[in-house]
Amino acid sequence: MVTVWKVDTQVQRLTTQTRQRSDEKVTVWKVDTQAWDVREVECPSGATWPKRDAEGDTICVNTHYDNREAAIRQLVAQAEAGIHLSAGAVERAQRAVERAREEAANAVVAATKAHRVASALADDDAKPTKEES
Repeated sequence: MVTVWKVDTQVQRLTTQTRQRSDEKVTVWKVDTQAWDVREVECPSGATWPKRDAEGDTICVNTHYDNREAAIRQLVAQAEAGIHLSAGAVERAQRAVERAREEAANAVVAATKAHRVASALADDDAKPTKEES
């Protein structure tokens, strides 16, 4: 019975300590890719996703960091990724425009040939036939 009482006391002490720690706030560095900024923000001690920081944003491993340098590296990486994605989008759009120009040129050639055929058929229809003459 004494051993059980000690375990219960230790569990109660650990529970109390855990409760106190969860009420503590820690300061972390937040990466904000809308304002393109890194700033300090308070979070509950040991909080991870899906909990929220003091600004109401969800705490994520790629937005909240223990040190400023890591947050800055992430901000730069996000900006560079944006450049890479945008450059890819521009290249795809340029290729699409080039394909559309080629299709338009082919359509003009096809229309020109079609008009020549139509004109030749119209000329043939306008000529009198041997039976008519």
